[in-house]
Amino acid sequence: MNFNKLWKEFTTLPEVVAIALGGSRVKQILEEKSDYDLYLL
Repeated sequence: MNFNKLWKEFTTLPEVVAIALGGSRVKQILEEKSDYDLYLL
């Protein structure tokens, strides 16, 4: 998934004031069940 494209889409929404990316893949823990967590405020 292209998170840069996704983030750009969310930045166009006036109700979104913050975006954060977390999860095990962000920490470079690359296992079978590793994932990304996308947080919107």
